[in-house]
Amino acid sequence: MKLTIPLVSLAGIAVSQAAVFSSGELDFGVILEGGELELEAHVVSGVVNGAQTDDVEFEASELQVLAGANLKVLAATNLPAAGVNTGDDLWILPQSQAAGVPYVALASEELTAGDWSSAITFTLGSVTSPSGNGTFSMWTNDGLGNPTFFFSSTNPGGTDDNNQFVSNFSHDHVNWGFNEPGEWFVDLTATGMHNTLGALSATETLSFTVIPEPSSTLLAGLSLIGLVARRRSK
Repeated sequence: MKLTIPLVSLAGIAVSQAAVFSSGELDFGVILEGGELELEAHVVSGVVNGAQTDDVEFEASELQVLAGANLKVLAATNLPAAGVNTGDDLWILPQSQAAGVPYVALASEELTAGDWSSAITFTLGSVTSPSGNGTFSMWTNDGLGNPTFFFSSTNPGGTDDNNQFVSNFSHDHVNWGFNEPGEWFVDLTATGMHNTLGALSATETLSFTVIPEPSSTLLAGLSLIGLVARRRSK
């Protein structure tokens, strides 16, 4: 299923993908289709193009994830892997579910573990940031809030296993970080060793739009497509 909307400019940020995901649960997951590994976007239950959407699959490159202004925080400490120092702006799609924001996972649970001689590894590829110098990152927090970084587009040495995340046929919600507003393109590759098909891989470009503090003009434009961002409290 492919949904379409008109091209909309959000305060100078072009939303150019076919469908905009603004809140709810989304999995970037792998499936085996016709003997090939595929990386897809599965909207479990969320808002796409301003409408409630449940259990719909998209090609991963056809869906643009919106990180609203309400997701902007100030870094509490220096985080080199996230490209920020104390007090810098950081937009985070959170690991924990919260109403009205995207809740995004990496998943390999639809594969049958017994058919594979390895786990599935997600590897970060090239990242295109708005300025050309921005940092995309991905990490998880433990029960005490301590981060373990798995992806960093500018400091891969500061991550676990050098920009790789191993998924043991599971469903893992993570934090997705962006240190500047604008449109981002993130190449992601999934690989694994199948018992009979051998080494398989799939690469897709994920798209994210990060919204700065919204103006009244921006809010009006968002309202037209049902994507009203909440202003961050100060």
